[in-house]
Amino acid sequence: MAHEHHASHSHDHAHGHSHGASGGGLGVAFLLNSLFAVVELVGGLLTNSVSILSDALHDAGDSLSIALAWILERRSHRKADAAYTFGYRRLSILSALILSAVLLAGAVAMGYFAIGRLRHPEPVHARGMLALAVLGILVNSVAAWRVSRRSDLQHRAVSLHFIEDILGWVAVLVGAIVIHFTAWVWIDPALSIAIALWVSINAFRNGREALHILLQGGPPGIREAELTRLLLAEPGVSGIHDLHLWTLDGHFHVLTAHVEVAGNPDLSALDEVKTRLRRITSELHIPHATFEIEPQGAGCTLRDCRPETV
Repeated sequence: MAHEHHASHSHDHAHGHSHGASGGGLGVAFLLNSLFAVVELVGGLLTNSVSILSDALHDAGDSLSIALAWILERRSHRKADAAYTFGYRRLSILSALILSAVLLAGAVAMGYFAIGRLRHPEPVHARGMLALAVLGILVNSVAAWRVSRRSDLQHRAVSLHFIEDILGWVAVLVGAIVIHFTAWVWIDPALSIAIALWVSINAFRNGREALHILLQGGPPGIREAELTRLLLAEPGVSGIHDLHLWTLDGHFHVLTAHVEVAGNPDLSALDEVKTRLRRITSELHIPHATFEIEPQGAGCTLRDCRPETV
């Protein structure tokens, strides 16, 4: 029986807000992050604060990653072509993975420097730390607000960076006040270690999600067994096999499946079956579903064909 390839054109474009808005958000984030990394470097040297110096290193690396994210974000909006028939959406996921890796590397560097300072504490300029903390909270709050207007994985990774920095600067602010009144200089490297641990945990989680998507993992919230049961429940469908479900970028989901039909239905009956199946996938937010219609018991001739899963 003839193959039937269907690509629904009522795509969910929740992931595709205006190109200009996303590019502008990452552009502002890059500019603010880069300028403030320089401010942190100078301020960290003047105050002798390892927590501020380590965050300057962290921000410098992130600036490069955000620049890459910005470039890949712009390219991810390109339409599908002969080389990339699904388009370039996954470029944004690639940048999210890279950014998560840089966050993790920066956190390790922060922890390394902080442990050395914790073993050999040095005096710091508490008032200078306090001033930089206030400035850091303001700058990162503006950047986080600009980036948070989109919810895709790439922007979440960038937004996570700024949220981490805001919390880190709040900790530095409190630490500077404590150091000013108690002279407990060990608080400075202790803060740096705590920030590094928090950054590491969140960067790992975000990177793991990006890797899951790049390896064509199934979309969250959609259980394959439940989807199969829904498809099999439709009249005329006697079997489902070789079902594959994945997500391109965390928002745009793709499904392919072989559908067995009983008897010898005519084309109009087959079209009705496909319409009902498409309605199911649409309700599950799967905009691109491809069904190959086969007679019952025909068997799958594809290599590594997946059996029916219920």
